[in-house]
Amino acid sequence: MNKKLIAIAFAALIALTGCSTATVEKPAAEPAKEASPVETKEPAAPKEGTRENPYPIGSAITDGDWTATINSVNLDGTQAVMDTNPFNETPAEGTQYILVNVTLTYNGDNPDGSMPMMIAEYVTVDGNTINSFDKMVLPPEQFDNVSTLYTGASTTGNLAFEVPSATASEGVLAVKADMMGDKVFVKVQ
Repeated sequence: MNKKLIAIAFAALIALTGCSTATVEKPAAEPAKEASPVETKEPAAPKEGTRENPYPIGSAITDGDWTATINSVNLDGTQAVMDTNPFNETPAEGTQYILVNVTLTYNGDNPDGSMPMMIAEYVTVDGNTINSFDKMVLPPEQFDNVSTLYTGASTTGNLAFEVPSATASEGVLAVKADMMGDKVFVKVQ
């Protein structure tokens, strides 16, 4: 009997983890440039939304009941962070704060609503992951991830990341619109 329950629970877990499929709606593209008369074959670009070929800022990432949009990235957010709260720590030597402004919209229909479970991380050019909670600072207009949202509601705010100054513009954002969703990558500029 116990083996049967374990097998059912395991099958349910596998089914749940395999159900997530993120879709991305990118901002309007610039008009296409005219092709040159000489065509050369270039290697295929990596799949869009990967670390090697991230989506542009403003792309709407929909996964399950949630849509996340990275609205903007302020690569020089140190002064704004320091001005927000006198208890915010100065970034360590060779690092700076960046501010990532994000909007998260609840598309689900649960009558009890749902709390945001978005994950956003900064990935350095060297491949190291930096979380917004690695350094406990209060950014201006902080992203609200504790209030319940109902169908069609959204929350917008900033996340602060302490990143290496020399390569701040070379990193990417790793974003999951839903904690159990698919990770996609977004440019920082």
